[in-house]
Amino acid sequence: MNGVFMGTGDQWDRQLNLNKDSAQPVSMDAKEQTLVEYHTLKTSGTSEIVVKKSTFLGYAYPMSDEQAAIDQLNEIKKMHSDARHHVYAWRLGIPGQPGAQQLQRYSDDGEPQGTAGLPVLEALSRPDLTDAMVVVVRYFGGILLGRGGLVRAYGEAAHLAVAAAQPILMTGQDIFRVVLPYALLDTFNHRAQQQGISILNTEYTSVVTIEVGVAAEGVEDFSAFVADLSGGDVVPQFCTKRYVPQVLESL
Repeated sequence: MNGVFMGTGDQWDRQLNLNKDSAQPVSMDAKEQTLVEYHTLKTSGTSEIVVKKSTFLGYAYPMSDEQAAIDQLNEIKKMHSDARHHVYAWRLGIPGQPGAQQLQRYSDDGEPQGTAGLPVLEALSRPDLTDAMVVVVRYFGGILLGRGGLVRAYGEAAHLAVAAAQPILMTGQDIFRVVLPYALLDTFNHRAQQQGISILNTEYTSVVTIEVGVAAEGVEDFSAFVADLSGGDVVPQFCTKRYVPQVLESL
């Protein structure tokens, strides 16, 4: 069985525009724009489990465009053309982002209804992942697993693949450029670390140019700290807004 959900509540309030390539990086110049936090995958991940002679191969990928997800699924089907089932699920679109919607899709691919696609989709909800897909390939081993056995096997293979793909939290930050004399560098870095400010890039010339990421709620404190550090001589220059990944320690 295949399933498609287009949500209308607080969590599912966007429609994915399938005619656009949503894989482009997010970058906004307007200070007023708010970037909504979301979870996704840092990289691709794989898994393999064997249950009563059936082999389950899991594949997880970051994926922000449905056509790209379909292409990836077709590649896996070619790789495992001799497998009986190629079960998949994906969720696309950032929930809560103004002017957009979210799509999730799954398929049991010939397994009994509710025993494969939904358990794979469930692997994308811990944490609440989006712009991500999972495929679980099954090589049948000749022994029937029953409904409960299928749910557990597909779910485990999917969860292991997702864990291997390193779930991350994408947080929206204001990006600033700060130009400092060398004498202030160590103090700046120490206080930035204390305030949870991300040091994104540092360039050393006759002065030190530092690119930092600051959470929206911390911008006022950051500006005050730079003014205090420099005696009011240095003013942070706002550059843009963009997403910055934070690796999650556990699911």
